[in-house]
Amino acid sequence: MKYHENIHGEMVECRADERPCYKQHVTADNLEEAQRRHEEVLAQEYGEIPNTTPKPPKPSPAMFAQRRATVQQAISKTVKAYRRDGTQVTPPRGRYRGSVKTGQVKRTRGQIKKHYTQMSEGEVALIRETLARIDTERLQKSFHLREKEEREGLTVPMGLIRSTLQQPGSALIIEYNRNERTGEARVLVRTKRVRDVVINGESRRCQLCFVVSPVLGRVQTAYWNVASDRHRYLDMTRYDEGLQVTF
Repeated sequence: MKYHENIHGEMVECRADERPCYKQHVTADNLEEAQRRHEEVLAQEYGEIPNTTPKPPKPSPAMFAQRRATVQQAISKTVKAYRRDGTQVTPPRGRYRGSVKTGQVKRTRGQIKKHYTQMSEGEVALIRETLARIDTERLQKSFHLREKEEREGLTVPMGLIRSTLQQPGSALIIEYNRNERTGEARVLVRTKRVRDVVINGESRRCQLCFVVSPVLGRVQTAYWNVASDRHRYLDMTRYDEGLQVTF
């Protein structure tokens, strides 16, 4: 019987009957003999018998300890930077990246909004119940948010968003808004947890603000807000006190 190598590198029996087969064949009585003869042919052509891929070593406590020591050593080797006056610059803390756009209020077209200060206790309770019913495991980022992360170098941790929605006490309801054309309802949430965020090369204590669509199960947008910024000069004309909170 004739055997040849398939696209996966495995020896198989040649099934060509009428149409000619132009692959390199070896004649053998069984598959094992065909594999052996094929390796001999390769050895004659390339000068050596191909070796099997070595198996990776099994994980062990010593291996994990060595990797941990390597990572800690790399962390300890921080780059030292100096100002022009000779003073050393302290590297900013924080594994998250953000940007502050103070005073840049974006007026969203086709949306009507209601601030939390304009809501009744029943409306706030309804929003919290709706957020608690979101399937956080299937929660996804919108295309707009992914594009924003890439464009601005923004870090939006989904783990923090999921834990905030799973624990109602860790979420601050900021506003409710609805799309006038589609009727889609969204909620702007601000986390109570504070994180170290690197903004313009400096470490700032920030809270994550994100807009979530409970119906679509999607995070539409997000940004970091400095924890000390409480928006004292918020333009309340952007909000509609008569808007009814529904989902």
